[in-house]
Amino acid sequence: MQRGLIVPDVGNEGLLFDRRPMMVGVDEQERGGFRFKGRSVEPVGRPTIAGFQEALALACEFYESSPYWIGALVAYGESREEWSEKLDQAMSVTKLARKTLLNLGYLYRHSTEETRTLAPTPGHLDLVAKLPVEEQREWLDKARREELPIRDLRLEILAAKRRTVLNGQADTMHTVDVSVRLSLEAGSPHLAETQAWELVKRAIAGISQAHVIAAHAQPHVGMRLVKKKKMA
Repeated sequence: MQRGLIVPDVGNEGLLFDRRPMMVGVDEQERGGFRFKGRSVEPVGRPTIAGFQEALALACEFYESSPYWIGALVAYGESREEWSEKLDQAMSVTKLARKTLLNLGYLYRHSTEETRTLAPTPGHLDLVAKLPVEEQREWLDKARREELPIRDLRLEILAAKRRTVLNGQADTMHTVDVSVRLSLEAGSPHLAETQAWELVKRAIAGISQAHVIAAHAQPHVGMRLVKKKKMA
């Protein structure tokens, strides 16, 4: 049984570990271990619990590290100006979509060793990648301490943004007047204005920052409804 890592043979078809499986968790007497293939792991012989632990730890290390390995390589490739015309072709050796590769490169460039270590998953890091490093650190630390799933962290960040806007601490707060025109039946312009006012107030009741500021009936728009006489 062979042990150790295998240097990829770039350019061949198929997955590396399908072409050259890797044995992990082999005990000293070589009674058994685990064969890592492209999309599966097969027990060989009768592995020991220590061998199982070794194989599981290695798989988890790969799972956690590989997105950042890819991101680091893509970021480096993008930094080489003389490679600009050949980079897409060079990256085509992978089976990942170009967009996925570029996203991982972006994630790596907009994070630090500390934030990558703090992030429970690359998905958590992706949520905060556009924030300053200090804010990234705070949110990722919170996610790790409170064991927040990606969805919950996203909701926490959105809620914090809304609180910031409502407190007037963000430059995204704007006051906008929106005109609405209603056509309704009323005995006079004044009654029409009153009815329209109440209708709009009820319609926007769920919007905390919305207010009705005016209602004005336009005579040239109004029209009298003529009821048809019943035929005898």
